[in-house]
Amino acid sequence: MAQTTTSSENRQSLWLFSAEEIASIPPYEKQFVRKLAAYIIVCSEMLSLPLPVAHYAVVLLTRYDMLYDLEPRTEAPYIAAACLFLACKVQETHKRLRDVVFWTVRVRTRKSRDYPGGEEVVEGSVRYVEEKENLLSAERDVLRCLHFDIFLETPHSSIVQLAKIYGDTRENQRMLAQFALNVLHDTYVSIPFLHIRYRAKEIATALVAFAAAMYDYPLPDRTTENDQSDKDNRLVAFHEYFQVNRIVLNEIWKRVLDCYEPEYSSEEKTNSLSKEEEKHQ
Repeated sequence: MAQTTTSSENRQSLWLFSAEEIASIPPYEKQFVRKLAAYIIVCSEMLSLPLPVAHYAVVLLTRYDMLYDLEPRTEAPYIAAACLFLACKVQETHKRLRDVVFWTVRVRTRKSRDYPGGEEVVEGSVRYVEEKENLLSAERDVLRCLHFDIFLETPHSSIVQLAKIYGDTRENQRMLAQFALNVLHDTYVSIPFLHIRYRAKEIATALVAFAAAMYDYPLPDRTTENDQSDKDNRLVAFHEYFQVNRIVLNEIWKRVLDCYEPEYSSEEKTNSLSKEEEKHQ
């Protein structure tokens, strides 16, 4: 199990980009990616997809953008739709191609002059065949661009795991998990590049700590066994569970705080995290 986890994290690390690389993206392109991410989220809601599937698609989209600039182009919505369709396959959430075509077209054309409620594409029509071919062509493009490596890990399960471990009651466990998951959902639209800058477990740890700070809930140390062959136990602080560096935690916190309250100083806000961390030193 440990070897599998390490292997998965190593694969994920190959797709992490430096702060300098992300900062080099023009602001208008970042804004365009945010719009496409929001498009994916809305389409996923129409398709009744679980949140991890939509989030998976957004990360594929940002990976694609890092390798092949997603400047405003007519084919960009098809790339977004293809990422969503691929995410459905990888996450084993079976959605028929016709349903993905129907809703991605309808959402994309909403509020247009000809289709204020969104164009409804009927399977078998010339329009449907055209849209289907465009989506499948975009899917092949995404796969080639990403070298057919579309594996990634989302923070959802790690958030739930941390909440169960460090929440002292079921109510607090639900509180920590739900708040952190809500913030996570927002980040995929507001700061999608966060998920190609940090590991999923780093983001999960930061968001659970963020939830605890917002509710003024002290994260307790938890006694866990250090090694199966060693009977001695040690107290593990919340950030040590997934071996997350405190500097990384602060970096993620600042990004999240700037996203929610840009009018306030993120440095001032992160003082509460620093105080929280001091309790575990």
